[in-house]
Amino acid sequence: MTDPDRQEHLEAAAFRRLVQHLRERTDVQNIDLMNLAGFCRNCLSKWYKAAADERGIPLDMDEARERIYGMPYSDWKARYQTEASDAQKASFQQGARSRALEDFLLSLRTGAPLFADTLAFVDQHYDYQPGAFHNGEVANAAEQNEGSCKLLGLALLEGFSLEDTLLAFGEHYRSVQGEPHGTDHGNIRALIAHGLDGVRFEQLPLQRKG
Repeated sequence: MTDPDRQEHLEAAAFRRLVQHLRERTDVQNIDLMNLAGFCRNCLSKWYKAAADERGIPLDMDEARERIYGMPYSDWKARYQTEASDAQKASFQQGARSRALEDFLLSLRTGAPLFADTLAFVDQHYDYQPGAFHNGEVANAAEQNEGSCKLLGLALLEGFSLEDTLLAFGEHYRSVQGEPHGTDHGNIRALIAHGLDGVRFEQLPLQRKG
């Protein structure tokens, strides 16, 4: 048996043991799994179906869930699922926000992000209040350069690195990179020159939703 074959056999065995363990631990709710590990039985079901799809194996979602749950999903819910507590729900919401932020940062580092995607992320996860801010020598009045206001507020609130903040400007940052001695996109150029230490708000313009 080659090393890749051995690894595949071991991974399959470990997966079967995980599935069996989750079938036995019916006291562990899916929301607990999501809060502690970032995945649950439904995630495993989706991955199982995705693997079948990749290999051209006919399998619908109900069948995939039954393989993971060991019974029809509706039966498992009726027998074992309990109402989530307020604490569980709050933890889930916090975890969901953290995962969304991690996914957003990963998209910046691995693709060619667009500034519109950054603004959509902000609008989805944060409440915005316009406010004046300084960025190096660039003074921005309230409701002026609101895109920069949102992004720089996000960077300070969530502790972004300078590199991630610049990447989040998307095509505008790439344009500045192509014309390093230009005069457009003043906030981006000021950020490159002074870093995030040069960004000052009277009050941060963003608050996390929920």
